[in-house]
Amino acid sequence: MALTARYDHGGNPAIARKGTSPDAPKDISHGSRGIKRDLVMRWLEKEKDSVQEGEEFGMLKTRVRSCVTVATNGTVDVGASITAGDNPTTPWLSASQDFAFGFKQLQDNNLFLLSIWYYKIPDQTIVWYANEGVPVSAGSKVEITAGKGLVLSDPQGGELWSSTPIRNQVANGFMGDTGSFVLVGGGSVNIWESFKYPTDTLLPTQIMESGGVLFSRQSEKNFSRGRLLLEHFLLQSYFMIIELY
Repeated sequence: MALTARYDHGGNPAIARKGTSPDAPKDISHGSRGIKRDLVMRWLEKEKDSVQEGEEFGMLKTRVRSCVTVATNGTVDVGASITAGDNPTTPWLSASQDFAFGFKQLQDNNLFLLSIWYYKIPDQTIVWYANEGVPVSAGSKVEITAGKGLVLSDPQGGELWSSTPIRNQVANGFMGDTGSFVLVGGGSVNIWESFKYPTDTLLPTQIMESGGVLFSRQSEKNFSRGRLLLEHFLLQSYFMIIELY
């Protein structure tokens, strides 16, 4: 028996299995909170012995994870996490897959930057990053929590960065097609978004609010804060470039 990925009439990825099995998930389409991949993965583990001969099971699971990610339509549940250096881990993609949120591997293969980047283009340009651009080692993790939102921790579990302040409980995360990652609270109210905390880039539709600041980076490959900042002064309706040192 072989597993195939197919699409329903609405164009949404679904998982189905050739043949019949009372335990197989028939059609799994995304809802407002996205697919629960646990059902699919548990079933795959149970059925792995019946996978078509010659099919590499690990590769099959990776393809299913990719299919599930597309179907989430950008929505990420509380409790979801990504681990740096975990090869099967897929970044959280926007519905169009134009943008991705996760760990971007840097030139030093042992270092990763928690960031948002253009996912489809060859250069995969980074447009936002957390932790003031300080990279982390393999084994570090980012998780969506109800109380703090996004929490970045090192391999030992020590907290390095979080998206606080969060005034309300987080219901889910959302990677938007604009390039902004949003934390959504009760009543579908946005309670935090990366657009409010720009780093060195402004994207189309992104508004720099009064007091907003852009920092230069040390170099093209070093994302730590550089010598220049651009600050928006709304009352005087102008921007000022300041040399820090």
